[in-house]
Amino acid sequence: LLMFYEAQDARRRHSIGVARSADGGITWARGDAPLLEPSAEEGAWDAAAVARPWVVGPLEDGSARMYYLGRGADGAQAIGLAESRGRDWSAWRRVES
Repeated sequence: LLMFYEAQDARRRHSIGVARSADGGITWARGDAPLLEPSAEEGAWDAAAVARPWVVGPLEDGSARMYYLGRGADGAQAIGLAESRGRDWSAWRRVES
């Protein structure tokens, strides 16, 4: 099982992580690093936070899509889209419009 979740780091920045369970959800192990962090690009629409993941998949090719809330430094929010790198749901890339 996979569980996608929102977390805050020591600087209170929201990011998205994943936890895995091999025993039907009794115990969970988190990944070492976030799957998706606020954009490092200055002025990016999601540079302040990424949060509230909603994962859809698997798609026909085994990949998945993640819709998420992004927030910019000005407080404006929008919905973003990231795609898994094929069947590897531990690696994601933002889809730019």
